Amino acid sequence: MVVSWLKGRPGTLDELPEFVKMHTLLKEHEVSPRQSEIMKHFCQFLGRLVPDKFQILPPNSVAVLLHWRVLHLISASLQVERCTFWKNFFTGPIFQKPQSDQEEETASMEGIHPNECQEVELPMAVDCHFHPNRLSEKTSIPWAEDITKLLYAGPVEPNHRVRLGGSVAVFCDPSTYPTISQLNALSCNIVVALGLHPHHARKSRRLLDEAVERLQRLLRSERVTAFGEIGIDHSDPESEWAYQSELLQRLTPLVKQEHVLVIHCRGMKDDCGTEAYLLLHHLKKRISRMQRIHLHCFTGYPYVLERWLEQFPET
Repeated sequence: MVVSWLKGRPGTLDELPEFVKMHTLLKEHEVSPRQSEIMKHFCQFLGRLVPDKFQILPPNSVAVLLHWRVLHLISASLQVERCTFWKNFFTGPIFQKPQSDQEEETASMEGIHPNECQEVELPMAVDCHFHPNRLSEKTSIPWAEDITKLLYAGPVEPNHRVRLGGSVAVFCDPSTYPTISQLNALSCNIVVALGLHPHHARKSRRLLDEAVERLQRLLRSERVTAFGEIGIDHSDPESEWAYQSELLQRLTPLVKQEHVLVIHCRGMKDDCGTEAYLLLHHLKKRISRMQRIHLHCFTGYPYVLERWLEQFPET
């Protein structure tokens, strides 16, 4: 990749040592016995001759690309966006800081020994609401082909990294509803929610009829364990609010006790919870008090939250 960038054409692994040779910032450095052993295995893996002695300058083998000084040089030559991609996509262990000046000097000369590092165990987390189709649009990775790759496609700050124990895939855009076979192909630690987002309330009667009909068929699948998201979104123009209320009234009868209900409740800017009150007034007449609910996008005062939980304690 570095050679390709420098020469403006596809490069090869064998051309990279020549790039290293040309670089004036790289000084000769002795290769330690441990590093030599690793380079030897690398040559054997590639089917290349193993030199009597590995040397960095001038480089006498592609295996010297494994040396930390060379890797540092290569990474420094990458464009910023490429560097960020490799750093975030291929994460590695976090190394302990050397305890003394002597250890620090040794670490900088030889690279850090495996006994001096430890992998930090990341906390387990659950992504309780994500949209596979929208992530696919942003990343150009088809969710149905490799959803694991999709979930780990975005850059993550080191202090935000987690082990993903499970996730809730929310499909609420009719044009990208999954098929039954696509749902069945998802891994068992991905929970599926199917609904109709309030953004679609202004669509034509024919399109909404088709969407609701297909939604009803998909909700019969054992793979679907949540209904939603449905609700109201008052960040949309006020002219659409009545359509959202009509759509919500149409969808509420589809709620089943065995499904978790995912409610979308987005208010206006600096909302104090007015939208939650509107939803509470509507839902308490139509669904069970013990319905399990995920109230999504809610912002409001504690008073509103308390009133909601009095009516729906399983939220």
